[in-house]
Parts: sequence; C-alpha cells; structure tokens
Amino acid sequence: MDPLMDVEVKQVFCVYPISGNYTIYQRTLFWVALAFALLGQTHGWLAASAFGFAVTYSTTAAVHGFILAFQGEVQCDGDIFVVDAIITRALHISIICALICPRLFNKSLALLVNGWFLLLGASHMALAFNTPRLISKASSSLVLSYRNEDGSWHDPCADMRMPTMFRGISGDSMSPVLWGYTTITNASLLQLSADRDVISMPSPERPGAVAGYMLLESIKVSLLMAPVLQATLVDRRSSRNDVFLRLLSKRVVYQNSDFSRSGPVLATVLVRLLQVRWFLLQCVPALNILDFPLRFTTRVLCGYFKIRTLKIEDLSFKETRITQARYQAAKYIAMSFYAIVMLGHVLWMPVFLQMTTSHEGWLKDVPESETFRAVGQWSSWLTLCLALTTAIVNRLLNLDTREGSASLESWIQQHHLNVIYTQVRNWCSDEWIETKDWWANPGKRGINHLKAAVPDDDSQDMFSTKLLQALTLFEANRKGDVLPAPVPIHMQPFFGRRPQEKMD
Repeated sequence: MDPLMDVEVKQVFCVYPISGNYTIYQRTLFWVALAFALLGQTHGWLAASAFGFAVTYSTTAAVHGFILAFQGEVQCDGDIFVVDAIITRALHISIICALICPRLFNKSLALLVNGWFLLLGASHMALAFNTPRLISKASSSLVLSYRNEDGSWHDPCADMRMPTMFRGISGDSMSPVLWGYTTITNASLLQLSADRDVISMPSPERPGAVAGYMLLESIKVSLLMAPVLQATLVDRRSSRNDVFLRLLSKRVVYQNSDFSRSGPVLATVLVRLLQVRWFLLQCVPALNILDFPLRFTTRVLCGYFKIRTLKIEDLSFKETRITQARYQAAKYIAMSFYAIVMLGHVLWMPVFLQMTTSHEGWLKDVPESETFRAVGQWSSWLTLCLALTTAIVNRLLNLDTREGSASLESWIQQHHLNVIYTQVRNWCSDEWIETKDWWANPGKRGINHLKAAVPDDDSQDMFSTKLLQALTLFEANRKGDVLPAPVPIHMQPFFGRRPQEKMD
C-alpha cells in the first residue's frame, strides 16, 4: 500500500453512554405519563399520579442538568444531551398544562407548579449558556477511528477514562460518537497503529458563533416562559376567561361615548382593531416590547396636538345573548389560536448552532446503556407505581366523605344536576369556591350573596341558573351538614364565568 495515499477516517469524540434513568425506555414512560396527565382529567387520581411522576422525573433531570452544566469535563457525559431534551419537552408540556389544565393552579398546587416551571427554565438556561463551551471542548478533543485489516472500525474510546462527578468509576466505558469524516495519509495511519495511540484533531473555536448561540437560546427561553408566567403568576382569570369566552361575543359601542359619534361602521372597525391588539397582547406578552413605544409615541403626539386618545375603557361591551353554540365556538376557536401562537414559539425559535457540518449534539447518535442492566433502569417505574398507589389509597380513604349523604356532590347527583355541571364548563372555579364557602359557613355567607354574584344576562348559562335554583330550594331544608374538605379534583369543574366583568 502506498504510504502517501490518502485514506478516509472518522472523527469521533468519546462520551459515556446515556445512563439507565434516561434511556429511550424511560423517556417513553415519561411521554406516556404526560399524556395521562393531560388527557385523564376526568379521573383525578390518574391525572394526579401521572402529573406527579412527570414533575418528579423532569425535576430530577433539571437538577442533574444544573450539575452537568457547571462541570469542567461534562462534554464526555452523554447525559447532557438527553437531560436537555427532557427539560425542553417538559417546558413545552408546561405551556399545554397552563392552557388546558387550570386545575393545576389551585392554591394548594400553585407553589409546586410555579416552582417546577422556574426550575425547568433555569436549568435549560444553564445548559444553553454552557453547552457551546462544552461542545467547543469536544471539537478540540476529537480522535480518529480507522479501519482495521478485517474491515471493522477501530474503537479509540474503549480504554479512555475521564472521571467526572457521576462517571469514571469501575465498570464505566466510553463510546465513540461520530463527529465527521476526514482524510489522512497512510503513513500517519501506520505510525498510529505502531504507537497504539490516537491522533487529536483540534478544531478552531469561533467565539462569535458561541455568543450568538447563547443569545438565541436566552431569547428562546424568555419567549417560551413568558406566556406560562403570564398565565400562572399574573391574572389567570382575565387571560383565560376573557380570551376564551369573549372572542365571538357581540360587542356594542356604548352610546354615551363620544367615540360613537364618528359613525357605526368606523366605530365597529376601530373596536375590532382594539380587540385584536388586546387579544394578541394577551396571547403573546412579549409583544408588549413593541406595544410600549407605539403607545408612548401616540400619547405624546395626542398631547401635543390636543387630541383625545381613545382607550378601551371608553367602550362598553354588551353581551345581550350568547347561545351555547356561540359560547363553545368562541372558546374552541380562541383555544386553537392561542395554542398555535404558543406552538410558534416552540417551532421557530429553537436554533441549533452547526459549528461544523457534523452531527454533534444529536441525541440519536449518543449510545445508551444496556436496557435491562443499567443502573436506575427501574427507578422511574418505581416512582410511577408509588404515585399510583398513593393516589389510589388517598381515593379510598376519602371515599366515605366524598360519597356520604352530607357531601354536596351526593346531593347534586341526587337532584339530577350531574349532567349540567359536567356539560357546561369554563376556565375558572370562583363560583364553586363561593358555593363551598356558603355550604361550610351558612351564617357567614348566605345564599343572597351568591344571588348577587349571578345576575346574568346569559340565558344559556345553565349551571349558574340551575345551581342557584337548587341551592335556593335546599336552603330551607339544610341540616347544617358541612362540605367535606378537600373537595375531590373531579368535583372542581371550571364552570360559570363571572358576569358583567370588565375586559381589562
């Protein structure tokens, strides 16, 4: 063989395989648990146990990600790729939870769920800021894998050890991950075989590309977390009830407003434009960055020319009649629009920096530990089983109080109101909280207070009307029974909007 002939070899970097707790087997279980948490809302015990497992699993990955992000030689640990993938998916799921699972934000769970969101975001940010540095280290520590005489590829990572906090102990072995291909002279390859060593192929670092990647990742995380924080920390009622219910409601300009004198057609157009602006700001809080200078400029110009500015408070939105079909159409159309906006944040912002034309950082290229021998392989299943067992035991312990004659649920079912409160639902449970408070403290808060809270023009708001009638009838025969606490999850429907509430 000509010693000056060029031969093709692989460029690889050596990593420890993905540990057993994050193999494809465990990640599939994580996706299944998330599906149960989102789709099993009618079975409170199932949704609670599945969501509890998902939070535990992703929180473990987030803490692990923090530790991996700040280790000096973490680029040799395959867990960094899979941990970031789990955290990213959990962040995406958190948006869906904020949209379709408002029961997760009750007072008893608000601290847990908000802490979960913040931990995932912080861990993802830490990985985003440290991954470019770690990948640049990997690109400068590449080794060559060449073909043996029998045609197989030489494994340069089999005898390598790079101790970290979690790896490098007895029994750990590193595996090669393909970075790319290059050519080398046959003479160098012969010398490599004789020395039984590997040739390092350093790649130049590009600080500008690393800085750009870090900036884009920080913007992505900020936009990703903004809607979640808006929905959970600010005002869940206005961001859901107004958006989902009032999209198709009939809006009439208040007749006493000076604005109505400009003509009904122009008034309707401007009202719709104001509504679109308000709706977009509710769906995409990050747009406030663009809205603020526009409002500031408008106010300065109007003040200079002494022009009265139109505010949304100058308008009155009358909803004389909202049929059930119109109500459902408004809710589902708004839900779809809101979900599409959130999906846009997920799809267009993730920018993966290609420092070379290689496959570095691709999860499918990172080897995994042996499925049934890996340490921690069954820990996720054990966590899920414990969560299910705890939920079932809690359900059995509360069975007597939940189905007893003293419970409000039993009384509602006895009076055939079950169909009503399961069919008519909304995004808040304020009326249910008021009803429960009245049930437990009849002297403190009577039925008249509930009547005052539900003077509704919406003749199709069946639950509020029927429940009010039922409670009025029941008030005379009440025996002083107390509503059991806590109320089961499946008895907390998100029904009944508060009427006559302002838009903003």
